[in-house]
Amino acid sequence: MADTAGIMDVQNDASKALIENTVKKFGKGLEVINYSEFGDTADGIIECSKQFGADMIVVGTHSRSGFDRLLMGSIAETVVRQSEIPVLVVPFVEDEE
Repeated sequence: MADTAGIMDVQNDASKALIENTVKKFGKGLEVINYSEFGDTADGIIECSKQFGADMIVVGTHSRSGFDRLLMGSIAETVVRQSEIPVLVVPFVEDEE
């Protein structure tokens, strides 16, 4: 059995590095606030955007569709529907190997 905590640490580190690199590349001249917490929900994301006075929410999605989406729901979709500010949805595309 895999070490779940270790896998989560690796994923968290990779996510932080991706965010830092993206902000460096595309965020020049912008104030970018990153808030992430394990187990975020759509309500948590929307509430956080209100607390920070955000102008936009950027959320990633695995582009699930059909049966997967029915079972798991879509945090990104809920954020888009309920947010009072613009939401940019960025699809995650996995490499086919």
